[in-house]
Amino acid sequence: MKPAVLILAFAVAACAPKAAVELQKNGQNALESGNLTLAAEYFEKAVEKHDSGENRTLLGDTYFGMKEYDKAFYEYSRALSRNRNTAYLHYKRGEILFIRGKYQDAIMELDEALTEKPKSFAHAGTLIGLAYMETGDSKQAFFYLNKAIDADKNNRDAYLGRAKAYLKTGSPEQAVVDVTQAIQINPKNAESYYLRAQILFAVSKTGDGIKDLETAMVLDHNMEKAFSQAAWILAVNPDPYYRDGAKAVVYGRKAYTLNPDNENAVRLAAAYAENDQFEKALSLINERISEEKDLVEVDGLRVWKEMYEKGIKYRSDK
Repeated sequence: MKPAVLILAFAVAACAPKAAVELQKNGQNALESGNLTLAAEYFEKAVEKHDSGENRTLLGDTYFGMKEYDKAFYEYSRALSRNRNTAYLHYKRGEILFIRGKYQDAIMELDEALTEKPKSFAHAGTLIGLAYMETGDSKQAFFYLNKAIDADKNNRDAYLGRAKAYLKTGSPEQAVVDVTQAIQINPKNAESYYLRAQILFAVSKTGDGIKDLETAMVLDHNMEKAFSQAAWILAVNPDPYYRDGAKAVVYGRKAYTLNPDNENAVRLAAAYAENDQFEKALSLINERISEEKDLVEVDGLRVWKEMYEKGIKYRSDK
């Protein structure tokens, strides 16, 4: 749990009813054990017993951890009028707005947190920079991302954010420098390797990109997007040097297990075809066609079906 929230939790104990304090304690124990559902139940009851900003914040943090962002935003908003730690609440609301794609609103909330406590919430500048990048304002994006890095040279997220900004503005070489710096700060972060792979693919360094995808998969066995992309590249790359049907099937199966949607089905089918398993490719596509209700999606799947019926292997442009 974050130190700021712990301080609030201790503070509320001094004036809260005994029952609410006990519920809060049980909720914290549930959080520490990783049982977010149980923690939410305790904090909900704590709010009923003592409707304080502290209890609302704890409940909001629990909902946030459960990715129930609407509920979390509601609790943070209710806590704002009851809590002195408003910088934290503005930051969390801004983080949710960013996740929701409401970038202008996110900027306002995050800027409020940054203004109130510039040192404690310097990382808000990273999200502000990314939000500006999403709105198309690259000048403001780089201003905040540079400022975040100047404030903390070990701010991995700021380097990753600036790498994304460089990539989006057509400067992949500078993007590689920043994401490599992020990897040096934390070499165990799968997302960093995944991002560097995207940059390497953009500059046609396919072999190095595949290596980074495979590193990401080792670090995060559930990174579906990495398994899916690796399967696709190994199955359909126009250069035979990079194709590996057997490995593509392994990665494609993993991606499809993690997320059995049409895209992963198409990629796994391409892997089967590359591995000369056209019957399996057809079986998978036919299965998706029988389950799909969207006629546009069905038409797209039939294109793949016709290709595999003719024994044709798909090749991408690059």
